[in-house]
Formats: sequence, C-alpha cells, structure tokens
Amino acid sequence: MTFFIGLFLLFAGIEDSTSTEPTPVSRTFRSTQIINQRSVDQLYEKTLEFRMGHRFGDSYTGLKDLFGIDLGASVYFGLDYAISDDFMGGFSRLGGAGALKTYEIHTQYKLISQKVEDGSPVTLSLYGEADFATAKGQEQTHLMLMPLIARKWSKEISTQISPFYIQRLENKDSYNGAQPIYGANLALNYVITKKVGLILEWSPVFNRDDMNGNSLVKYKYNSISAGVNLEISGHTFQLVASNTQHISTIGSLLGTNADYTGRHFYLGFNITRLYSFESQY
Repeated sequence: MTFFIGLFLLFAGIEDSTSTEPTPVSRTFRSTQIINQRSVDQLYEKTLEFRMGHRFGDSYTGLKDLFGIDLGASVYFGLDYAISDDFMGGFSRLGGAGALKTYEIHTQYKLISQKVEDGSPVTLSLYGEADFATAKGQEQTHLMLMPLIARKWSKEISTQISPFYIQRLENKDSYNGAQPIYGANLALNYVITKKVGLILEWSPVFNRDDMNGNSLVKYKYNSISAGVNLEISGHTFQLVASNTQHISTIGSLLGTNADYTGRHFYLGFNITRLYSFESQY
C-alpha cells in the first residue's frame, strides 16, 4: 500500500512540474471603467455590475458656483452582466445637461489574455456599442466598434490603446449626416497603493474637420480626463476632472468645446458596485 501511495505522489508531482499552462494577467486597470471609456478588465461569470457617473457644470467660475456644483450636471446609470468570463453586455441611460435623453446598449468580448509568463504580451477585447438620443428634435443614433488593446507592464503601470470607428446615422431632420468618425483612446493607470491609483485618458479624433462639416454641433477639442481610482470593499470609486461633460463612451469620444488650458473642466465621480449570482453553497 505504501508503494502505491508513493507512486501516486510521484506521478502527481511530475505532472505539476511539467505543466506549461501560462497564467493570465488580471486586474490590468482594476476596474471595467477607465474614466469615460471601457477597460479590458471584465466581470467574472454570473456577476452583475451597477454603474453610476456624475459630472457637475463648468468649474471655470471657481468658488462663485462652487467649481460647477451649482450648475447643470449630467448623470449616468447602467447595468452590466457577465454571461461568461470572456463575454459581458449591458445597457445604460444618460440624462441631464447635454445628454439628450440617451440610451446605450453595449457588449464586450475578450479575445486574448496577456500571460504572466510566455504567451500573449497584451490583452485584446472587442467592444461594441450603439446609442440612441431621444430628445425631441435632436434624435440621433451612433454605432461604434472599438478593439481594446492593453498591457500590464508591472504591478504599478498599465496602458491601453483603443482605436475606434463610429458610424453616425442620419436623424429624421438630417441635422447629423452619416459621416463616419475615427480616432483612438489612450489610457494610463498608475497604482500608488493597494487601494489607490491614478488614471489618465485622452481621445484624439483623426478626422475632426470632416466630422464638423457634417454635424449640428461643432467640436473644437479632443477629450482629456484625469482621476483617482479608489477600491473599497466591492466598490470602485473614481474622482475625476474632464474637459467633457459627456459620460457616455461615444459622447466623450466625439469631443468637447471646453478648453482645459483656459481652466474649463468638469469635476465629477464614477461609482461601480459588484453583485455575484454564484451560489455560495
């Protein structure tokens, strides 16, 4: 009996030692949300995430309007659910200043995971979204495709580049034509402590002149945002400053008329909360 037990342990040890399955990298951005854009981080299977965002008004007047708190704000509510570890989808609603009573639906699928040892050097996910602005007289629809390409360089530093293609559909009044829009989102995450990190985001549009020539709203500047990411027991809380008041993915990519260099920016926050439907018994 001792002999057979010894053989079992021997072969079990050999199998473990020769295993070459690479370990996937996790928590690249420590949140599914960067600031206004999505990260490659995804929910685990059978988990639900409630998302909320809020941006106050222009902080240009300083204490007079309490850095925008006294002015019109924009708000965002959404839910995401993970069907598997690699596929999730959700919807959201945007309201308030400039949000045009917009509804969004989106999906995200992870194609490749970065590996700790040998294997893929990046994580690649495919993100798709459609939004529908329903405010009377300003109805419009956008369709977007965005590959998310991220790398976690160390425990402290992660980066992501996300080229995007947005197709605008004409609304009933032909205010917005079908001119496509393309550009990229660049993001950086720097972890300071176990629970605190800094996040940066910049979204240049490559054909802004063409876009403005066929749009009701003429945008001058690309969106740029900065924030602090805090992790608190199942919650992610972000304090942010951005030159766009749009919280939606597509809305913030289109651009803004607020110039950061002229002290025009919007303070706000994002909150996410996770719920698991996996049985604990």
